[in-house]
Amino acid sequence: MVLTTFLLPQIRSSNCHPRDKDQTVVAISDPLKPVATDQLLKFTIREALLCFEPSLLACLLFGYIRCVKLEWRKYIAEFFGTFSLVFAGTGAIVVNDITGGGVGGLGIAAAFGLVVMIMVYSLGDISGAHINPAVTMAFAVARHFPVSQVPFYWLSQFSGAIAASFLVRLLYGNVANLGATFPKTSIMTTFVLEIVLGMLLMFVIMAVATGTREVGGMAAIAIGGTIALGAIVAGPISGASMNPARSLAPALVTGNLNDVWIYLLAPTIGAIVGALFYQLEIDNFRSGFKLEK
Repeated sequence: MVLTTFLLPQIRSSNCHPRDKDQTVVAISDPLKPVATDQLLKFTIREALLCFEPSLLACLLFGYIRCVKLEWRKYIAEFFGTFSLVFAGTGAIVVNDITGGGVGGLGIAAAFGLVVMIMVYSLGDISGAHINPAVTMAFAVARHFPVSQVPFYWLSQFSGAIAASFLVRLLYGNVANLGATFPKTSIMTTFVLEIVLGMLLMFVIMAVATGTREVGGMAAIAIGGTIALGAIVAGPISGASMNPARSLAPALVTGNLNDVWIYLLAPTIGAIVGALFYQLEIDNFRSGFKLEK
């Protein structure tokens, strides 16, 4: 910030075009702020060169390096969060099978809900704690998350989930299909159920979210509680996936990809519908509030 304060008078007194001045001040007003990499690149090293400001170039370079580090922190957080979700959740299913029902259905639901709650609370300030490719896609569609980061979040999430399934298999062997999800009824029933669950989950996430970050202890409890509730209600029927990474990982590691497309597609559709429905309701509420005023 000291460097930025020193630079601002130079920028204002330079011979840059007035439009370039405004862009420059906004871009480097806080070089430690986690700005998206593509926005930082759009900032205009070209304008800095035209202004002949070596100190400004140094500030830009520092901000870019800092930005790249922050981006990697997000991806690592998503990897770790999704790893923890799959390891704890599917691990509970495997342990329940090994112990002959020692965990129970409620225990499995609690395991999924608790690990999500913990990860949201722990990682929300770093990456937003999506830990779910469907949530990431829904945020992007609703314009609460940069589309350019979606592939990197997905790579982190799927990699973390697959690593967790490999670890579960290493520890316990190929027991209970490593907690993979399968339709217990018709494919259509499972597909619709997963859409509804994904929609409810994303609606709750949007309701307790600010931008792309789930914030606060109450948000963690609300999101974890929604996961646990979905597992209790729909777990015996569809597996209550609500998360493509959670379903794809054990399916890949066990080699059983039957019907996995349901759990890739349905939660994503549901999450997008939930995000857009929430935005529609909020827009209507704000419009009505303005009319009343």
